[in-house]
Amino acid sequence: MNKIILIFFLLSLVSFNVKAKTFETKIGTYSLFDSLLNNFSEKKITTQVKRNLDFYESYGSDTSFVEVFFKNNDYMWYDYRSFTVKSDDPNFTIHGMSGIKNYQDAFDKCLWMFDFETLRLAQYSNLEKIDTYEGSHHIDPSGKSFLKQAFYENKDGINVEISCADFDPSVQSETDNPDFFGFYIYTDEVSNWLLGEK
Repeated sequence: MNKIILIFFLLSLVSFNVKAKTFETKIGTYSLFDSLLNNFSEKKITTQVKRNLDFYESYGSDTSFVEVFFKNNDYMWYDYRSFTVKSDDPNFTIHGMSGIKNYQDAFDKCLWMFDFETLRLAQYSNLEKIDTYEGSHHIDPSGKSFLKQAFYENKDGINVEISCADFDPSVQSETDNPDFFGFYIYTDEVSNWLLGEK
């Protein structure tokens, strides 16, 4: 009974029009191309931008975009929200966003959520599954961290990704790289950035 209640609860978390089986590019009240300044102070955003740009530079990553994270206070299931913005954009326009649920030392639960979301995303006629990945996480040079992903896109060039990450303790700290499930929506431009394409 509890599992049935959980399934109905999770289905309500991301905005979908199930009756028409049309995927909507929103997470909660946030939409692509909105400004983060509508919801967060400039100081709060720039603090996150600087912190994460420094993190990217330490790994030699491209800093054209930056993903910023905020602890979730109003979106019931996810622990964190993240938003991808251009690092030099004073308006902090959203080009990507995600909901993140921590599964530290509970990777089996993350994989269950991955399978659940895979079944759910298969309902939507305007989404096409285009690729999958299962293997070592690129952020860990030792190859000990594991990543599982599935990639989708719609006809407007908007990308959807689900992922489970299981990081080796050697690349984890109190604040960085927890094991997690992520649900992402992002533009083609962000997709190219993630793939290392200019």
